[in-house]
Amino acid sequence: MLSPDRLSELSAVYRDGLLDSVLPFWLNNAIDRECGGYLNCLDRDGTVLSTDKPMWAHGRFIWMLS
Repeated sequence: MLSPDRLSELSAVYRDGLLDSVLPFWLNNAIDRECGGYLNCLDRDGTVLSTDKPMWAHGRFIWMLS
C-alpha cells in the first residue's frame, strides 16, 4: 500500500503531466480550424499524418475534455 506522501507525489506528477503536456498538445494541434472537428493522427511534433476523422476519435477527444 502506498503512503499518503507517495500518493500525493504521484497525484502531482499525473496532474502536471496532464495539464502541462497532454492537454496543451491536443488543444494546440488537434482542433481542425479549417473543416471543423478534431484530428487524431498527429506526429509527436503536432504534424498532421492523416486527415481522417473517425467518430470514435471525436468521442474520445470530447470525453478527454470533459
